[in-house]
Amino acid sequence: MPLAPAPNDAFPRDAASIDLKAPVPLRPEGGVSGA
Repeated sequence: MPLAPAPNDAFPRDAASIDLKAPVPLRPEGGVSGA
């Protein structure tokens, strides 16, 4: 959730969060698992 307080920490955190959550919610197999 804390992605606005620190832009330096938000960049790497956002990329890592999307990289791990993108393939999950995008797939119908684990869409709810990532959410």
